[in-house]
Amino acid sequence: MAKYLMGIDAGNTSTKAVIFDLEGSFIASANKSAKEYPRSAPGFEEFDVDQQWDNCVSCIRTAMVNGNVRGEDIIGIGITSFGNGLTFLGKNGENIGPCAFSIDSRATGVVQEYRRSGAADKIRDIIKCDITSCSPGPILRWFKENRREVYDKIGYVMLFKDFLAFRLTGQNVGDVNNIGGSWLLNMDTFEYSKELMDLYGIPEMYDKLPKIAYSSSDTIGTITAEAAAATGLKEGTPVAACMMDMLACQLGAGGIEPHIYTALAGTWSCNVATTEQLYIKPMVMNMPFMVKGKYQLSSNTASSASNYEWFANNLGDRAKDEAVRRGHGTSKFDVLNEMIASVGVGGTTVFYHPFLSLPSVHDAAKGNFFNLHTGTRYEELVYALAEGVAFIHRYHFEKMADAEGTPPVKCRIAGGITRSDEWSQLFADAMNLTVECAECVEAGALGCAMCAGIAAGVYKDYDDACAKVVKLRPPFHPIPEHVEILNKRYAEWKDLIETMQYYWDNKLNGKYD
Repeated sequence: MAKYLMGIDAGNTSTKAVIFDLEGSFIASANKSAKEYPRSAPGFEEFDVDQQWDNCVSCIRTAMVNGNVRGEDIIGIGITSFGNGLTFLGKNGENIGPCAFSIDSRATGVVQEYRRSGAADKIRDIIKCDITSCSPGPILRWFKENRREVYDKIGYVMLFKDFLAFRLTGQNVGDVNNIGGSWLLNMDTFEYSKELMDLYGIPEMYDKLPKIAYSSSDTIGTITAEAAAATGLKEGTPVAACMMDMLACQLGAGGIEPHIYTALAGTWSCNVATTEQLYIKPMVMNMPFMVKGKYQLSSNTASSASNYEWFANNLGDRAKDEAVRRGHGTSKFDVLNEMIASVGVGGTTVFYHPFLSLPSVHDAAKGNFFNLHTGTRYEELVYALAEGVAFIHRYHFEKMADAEGTPPVKCRIAGGITRSDEWSQLFADAMNLTVECAECVEAGALGCAMCAGIAAGVYKDYDDACAKVVKLRPPFHPIPEHVEILNKRYAEWKDLIETMQYYWDNKLNGKYD
């Protein structure tokens, strides 16, 4: 019988289980949206762990049914998810309350207090970047100060993918990339730090942290009898440590060579590259790579192609109606993509700032359209939004290139937008880089499956897995006349960020309260 690998990609908006053959070809998948949790206050983005586990179980079972694959045919499993946020369980592994997605910003005030007290500078010395409000340390501090009855019940501190692995294997183990990228490690030693926990103000949590797997292809446990009964997987099937979704997508897109920048256009604008040293610069983050001795350089903000989904859901009735009129499998996104092409580079004066959630440019920044007038067409808004998303990725590419001291040689893109030629070409023009897209749009799940394959002995190492599994579409090359126009528009787009600083400062300081 044929053998398969399964990658599970659990994001802020949905969970999916994807089955691949050993050559990396897609076999089947299943997807389930995260149930919307009532927002208890602005900045809260919460989830229920039991609901998320049920979603994962449903996806695993449905994917196997869809692919006519038996549990015993799957020889390895890998899991990825968003980094940061916060997942916790009680002392007996039980659900003790809602946890936090990676776009949760309730701890903004905690981070501001770290800055006022000087703790932020000491934290930076340990984690080698600026702390953010969406990371576990500040969120745990928030729970300590505001939900002490929950804080005192915590027995396990986890990251989300490691919670799913815990339910599958019974082992509380995390990987070095995800734990380090969630600012829980001393980046000089790749070990936990009691000093760091003290600076966060949560020393009680030091002993609640997961064990660390130092290679993403390490086997962290096997499917338990209980998990096998729930999912249909075979008891004893190995589960690989894997990594945060950024690195899983980078691996799944084959972008692990130095000086290839990978843009992950999803809920977050994640921009990553492989390096052999730490770079301490503003808006640049250093994370452990899949193995010791290398790092993942990144610069990110929590707004990318999710802007497109927001627009389609809230302002997309025109595109939806047109898709219904056409029929034959046309989606509202197909119609919106055509609108991007119909406007084209230089076809509008409208700009868009894609700062719908946790912006990197200013704590108080929000999404905005600029230069609207009575003649502005709907299609121009669609184009400006796509261009604004491409620009925020360029903005972060520039931060990374400034840190490294050398520009990238090419760009890989991962995420749903890789299905669109219009988006891919716009990225090539906006970046002035050749853009390569993996044929597999589920790059994160594929990256996990590759780790599972290494753990199972299918591939020798990461390079061998990339060579045997990753397949690329024809590249998109920058068009010189488009590059010239977009360079000018990008400069104006950045000027608008500077112009908004005064208002955002006042907003943050409470002038308008």
